[in-house]
Amino acid sequence: MNPDISLVWFRRDLRLDNNPALEAAIKRNGPILPIYISSIDEMCEWPIGQKSQQWLQESLAVLDEQLKDLGSKLMVCQGSPFEVFKNLINETGAGAVFFNRRYEPEARRVDALVELSLTKMGIHVETFNGSLLFEPW
Repeated sequence: MNPDISLVWFRRDLRLDNNPALEAAIKRNGPILPIYISSIDEMCEWPIGQKSQQWLQESLAVLDEQLKDLGSKLMVCQGSPFEVFKNLINETGAGAVFFNRRYEPEARRVDALVELSLTKMGIHVETFNGSLLFEPW
């Protein structure tokens, strides 16, 4: 169990450069566990097409290779984001979660629920604008 561990949740931002969530986790100076969560609940409303699925698989593989070059590895999980985080936190003792915000209504609902639930567990959560010049609000 290590509360210095930071979980970095990759979603559409499958990059190491110019990634505010990753940069914030690095500043904590502790171990970082990069994760990608495939959530069937979220895909039901916006199903992914074949070409997008191919792009996703190729992008995840490239990101994993980049992380391996740095001595890390991308953990790919499936399920409800909160349940995945809860299990990982229980297994690792991680004390923080970092992720870049999304802006579709369902994605915002999921992100807010994850942030609130993790905060109630005593987990430090930070979210960032990782893709827009100006946020909608």
